[in-house]
Amino acid sequence: MPAGTVGETPLYQVVADALRARIRSGDLRPGDRLPTEHELMAEYGVSRNTVRLALNLLTAEGLITGGRGRAGRVVRLRELITIHVAHHDEPGRGAGNEDSPFIEAVHGHGFRPSQEIEVAVRRAPDGIAEKLGLAKDALVVLRSRLRLLNGDACSIADSYYPYELVKDTPIMEPYDIKRGAIGLLAERGWVQNRYVDEVSTRMPSPDEARRLGLSPGIPVLFQIRTGYVDDKPIRVTRTMLRGDRHRLVYELPS
Repeated sequence: MPAGTVGETPLYQVVADALRARIRSGDLRPGDRLPTEHELMAEYGVSRNTVRLALNLLTAEGLITGGRGRAGRVVRLRELITIHVAHHDEPGRGAGNEDSPFIEAVHGHGFRPSQEIEVAVRRAPDGIAEKLGLAKDALVVLRSRLRLLNGDACSIADSYYPYELVKDTPIMEPYDIKRGAIGLLAERGWVQNRYVDEVSTRMPSPDEARRLGLSPGIPVLFQIRTGYVDDKPIRVTRTMLRGDRHRLVYELPS
């Protein structure tokens, strides 16, 4: 690319703009492998360093994966997953598997959803004891669900329950609850009839970025939901979602 043809725009930005346009137009589709560094150097007439700066910029934007050498870089899937949040914990809802709302959200998008579940008994972390109305050193049961699409992590949902409320129930087991945790609690007389949501965004910690496979510059979306039976809190779920993959939709009565 001859000097003087791009005005004051840095060459790496010009290359990044061209590749970004190809991705957005569909010329480069999700899963496609990008040209190699040598091919991009020849195509745009720029140095290796310029190509790497351009690719690093697109990686930070979440448009492509990281990687060098034979592995190369691949265009990321950019389709947003729409989650109708108010439908996921409707008071009295008990039908379906524990992760049915997640499966419903990705149904028809060509994704293969799966999840990994871990369960632990621990002291309530900061903020959770207060939300559950427990003493600071009270025991809680943590069900942590790593949700994946086509094998790639997309969100983490950590649900906290008072230990005395759920001990000796299937909530203590690291398996999907076929009738859902809300349905299970309802069968035991704890019918959730309202919830409070808190939604925020921030940049992930290094560990969170590692768990979700996030490139630099991609934020996470946090939803904290506290479920109640009248005025008694029975569950707190903290969900962390990739900010580049999700859209939350609330439908509320007027």
